[in-house]
Order: sequence, then structure tokens, then C-alpha cells
Amino acid sequence: MIAQIHRWQVAKLLCDDSRVPRDVFRSIFSDATKLLEERHRTIFSPSLQERVWTSVSPHYLNTLREKLTQAVQTEILDSYPNHEISKIFEEHLHSGAFPLHHEQALQKKYEARRQIIKQRLRNEAISMIPKCVEKIRKAVSKEGVFLPGKYFN
Repeated sequence: MIAQIHRWQVAKLLCDDSRVPRDVFRSIFSDATKLLEERHRTIFSPSLQERVWTSVSPHYLNTLREKLTQAVQTEILDSYPNHEISKIFEEHLHSGAFPLHHEQALQKKYEARRQIIKQRLRNEAISMIPKCVEKIRKAVSKEGVFLPGKYFN
């Protein structure tokens, strides 16, 4: 049990500064916004889009960060034995950094699996589109631009 917690913590540390969830969701957000603009024959101003982004993105970004952490755990860390993960985590706790030889090995594994990890995240983001479109529609309406209808069930 402790090793699983350490495995999760190491995965979170590895993903901490990743821009991947933000980049993936920004793309999905842009597509969803364009869909609404096309359906309603309108164009949202950049400032409206930014306010809606601020309103809608936190939930989705948190979900995608968690999915990224899960993917890193599965694709990279699950190949490490429990005792080694615990050792890596403990060393990080004491020094604030991963031991160099582990960091290099982890980076190599990440580079080798990056496309698989990104694709898993994209697939997760794509599955969010229906709810995202609805949240964007509601956020735009709260900003004073009424967009009737529901797009997905």
C-alpha cells in the first residue's frame, strides 16, 4: 500500500510542471468554441473567450492532470519494483530532487512513451467534448450571449 502511494507521488512529481494537459485542453476548448460559433453564426471576442476559458478550464485541467499522472504511473513507473519506487520517493523527499541516475532513466522512459501518454490524454479530452460544449455554452450565456439549445445528451 505504501509503495502504491509512493508510486502515485512520484508520478505526480514527474507531471508537476507538464504543459501537456493545458495544451491538450486548449485545443479541445478551441474546437468546442468554434463548434458553438459555427452553429450560432457568431464570433466570440478574444476577451469573451478568455473569460469563458477562465470559467470552464479549471475542472477539466484538474481531470487531465490526474489522467496524465495515471498514464505516467502506468506507462513508466509500473515497470519499477515497489522497493525502488519507495527509494526514489524517499530520496526526493530528502533532497528535493530525483537522484541523477533515476532522473535520467525516467526521462528516457518518458521520451520513449511520450506519444502513447499524449494519445491517452487526447482520447480522454475528446471524451469530454460533449460536456465541455455545454459548459462553454452556459458560461457564454452567463456573459450575456444567449446560445439556445443543447448539443449532446
